Amino acid sequence: MTPERKFSELTHTYNANAWNLNEARKIFQDAINEFNNDIEGHLQEVCQRPNDAGKVKKVRWSDPTDWSTSKDGPWLNYIASTQVEMDIKPPSFKIFKRAAAYLYFEIRFDRDFSRFMFRCRLENQNSVHNSIDEKVMELITQKETEEFPNAVHQKSNTGILFRHELKDDLFDNLYQQIDNAIKVCEEAIDAIFPDSQYDNSEDIFEESTQ
Repeated sequence: MTPERKFSELTHTYNANAWNLNEARKIFQDAINEFNNDIEGHLQEVCQRPNDAGKVKKVRWSDPTDWSTSKDGPWLNYIASTQVEMDIKPPSFKIFKRAAAYLYFEIRFDRDFSRFMFRCRLENQNSVHNSIDEKVMELITQKETEEFPNAVHQKSNTGILFRHELKDDLFDNLYQQIDNAIKVCEEAIDAIFPDSQYDNSEDIFEESTQ
């Protein structure tokens, strides 16, 4: 090694604080896991709410499931997540198609922002309609920006309904943001499958459960 070579200041600082950084990671991880537990608790209430009287029931939400990373690995790959399945009953179905789409409420590292963000991700399984994600994202563009901040149609079948920085003001309307995400998905299904299609339907068949 030549005498001119030196370690950078960043290298020195990182090495001097390696243990502290590891401890900070544990504290951060505990905090976002606790946050995720709060999300799961609220979703439990949302998914059990009764259907509006007189409304055609087309969407049914499953109980929330913890979908967080369970093993240690690269730190930026860590995810704290709660998943709910979106069961959908198209007009020609007698029963619901299970897990036709998924919603994930998650904290994960977002490379667009170079930090961990709280976000809602929709995954359309294309089992009842190919454009559920497109319709959801289209409806979002028609709403107030603050309702769905930093929304993006990430790729085919995947939409990011909102992304929030992990700041204290996130708690000011946290549950409302979750409710907005649930509601816009239901609005999309209403748009794709209007109530009128469910009247006097004769082409009904039984779909086997998964």
